[in-house]
Amino acid sequence: MLDDGRTISFDTKLYTDIDHGYAATIHKAQGVTIDRAYVMATGGMDRHGAYVALSRHRERVDLYYGKETFKNEQQLIRTLARDRGKDMVGDYGPIADKAEAFAARRGITLRERVKELAVKVRDMFEGLQLKAEPLTPPKPQLEPAVERYARTVQKTREMGLARVPMSEPLRAMHERDEAALDAIRPGAARDLRNAWRADLKLLDTMARGDVRQARALLDEAERVRSDPSYRADRFVAEWTRLRKQQEHARFWGEEHKLPKINAGMAGLAKSLERDAQMESLLRPRARELGLGIGMEPARGLSRELSDWFGLSRGRGLSR
Repeated sequence: MLDDGRTISFDTKLYTDIDHGYAATIHKAQGVTIDRAYVMATGGMDRHGAYVALSRHRERVDLYYGKETFKNEQQLIRTLARDRGKDMVGDYGPIADKAEAFAARRGITLRERVKELAVKVRDMFEGLQLKAEPLTPPKPQLEPAVERYARTVQKTREMGLARVPMSEPLRAMHERDEAALDAIRPGAARDLRNAWRADLKLLDTMARGDVRQARALLDEAERVRSDPSYRADRFVAEWTRLRKQQEHARFWGEEHKLPKINAGMAGLAKSLERDAQMESLLRPRARELGLGIGMEPARGLSRELSDWFGLSRGRGLSR
């Protein structure tokens, strides 16, 4: 870039006398002599620094300053002309007049300096718009709440097995932990109780602090409630499993296993009375449940399965 604003490009291999120029601090430039110097004035300069900076050239020196630092040339001149002597220990005494004298000797005017700082701060934050958002408290974690509730249920169960009446503190703890768990995830206490009834080992495991399965169990229960098709698939799978167990027990003469198996099948059939959606989805799949020939469409599937279940005690599983 030339002084007249033109830009010229060239191959440095053809012009060996042209080299890069670099900026340096005033202290670094002491003792250096160059053809042309370009000086950027700052608020920290004084007459001693200005003398060094403005006497490094042979041919020409250009002085620049920013309006953010100096409001006008008069302020620039005052800054570059001030005489700042070396600091002495006495300059830093606690007496106010010594501090004022120290500032005066260095051309520092407190009132003027405060105004400059105020303008700078105002300009820095001008147009800044901050959006205040309410602080959101951290959400309570599910796993610790599950562990506390499991421990309370375990204690309640142990007292019941020992035929000891539940104490009021334990009752209050049970209600508190159940409410805390449901506040984090509605219906979680009910879903966990159902899972624990089906498998007491889960209760023991979670009461000891191993609650890794809790979230998966709750997700599964939520899906069962919200998805009738998924409930129907689970019903068919569970009914088929119990049918196979019943057939196996009958074939091998393990009659002692039949009451538990039959009770499970009766419970499944009874559950259809409370779930019209699932029953309507299961009716086209009656053959998968062992029904088909002789089935009366007007009767509910729950009744059909219950009758079939009653006949199965003496006549087997198929019609």
